[in-house]
Amino acid sequence: MRRSNALGAEDEPADTCKDTDATTDTDADADTDTDTDADADTDADTDPGRYDDTPPRVHAPSPPPPGADMSYVKCYAGVILAFLVIDLAWIVFVAKPLYERTVGDLMRASPNLVAAGVFYLAYAAGIVVLACRPAMNTGAQTTALVNGAVLGALAYGSFTVTNYALFKAWTTTLVVTDILWGTALTAVSAWIGLLATRL
Repeated sequence: MRRSNALGAEDEPADTCKDTDATTDTDADADTDTDTDADADTDADTDPGRYDDTPPRVHAPSPPPPGADMSYVKCYAGVILAFLVIDLAWIVFVAKPLYERTVGDLMRASPNLVAAGVFYLAYAAGIVVLACRPAMNTGAQTTALVNGAVLGALAYGSFTVTNYALFKAWTTTLVVTDILWGTALTAVSAWIGLLATRL
């Protein structure tokens, strides 16, 4: 039942007042959320980086240090000089007698110097690029030795294993000897070429 106050007016139920207050609070919260979303949209629209289509700046590679070209010249000179001297000594004292005993019938009366010259020039360049250059970048002598050894084993191994597959007279002794020699010769030549860059 409703109670009357002194003026005769009836008081509103307490539950109705509570419901009205709750509704008012809910509307206030909704208005606050709407304002927050509007502020977020405004911030996003005014963010200059959101729609920035400018491509990233690409930095040009730094120029090589002074004297880099001369280092390669020194390296190539050191490689080819070492390779020629060591290999010629090997051919005269070891390889020629060994080859004459095993595959003498396949050998020329005199070597083709043009073909030999092309091989020496090209192979020395390969040593510089594949063995010496990585070592020049790292400054480690072991890099030149290891890369040179791998290159020599692969190059000389390809030559001698192919001959072993094609020629009956080609022996396993020649295969092993050629691979070991190519490995050692290329590694030492690459190492000397690296040392030549420091002169």
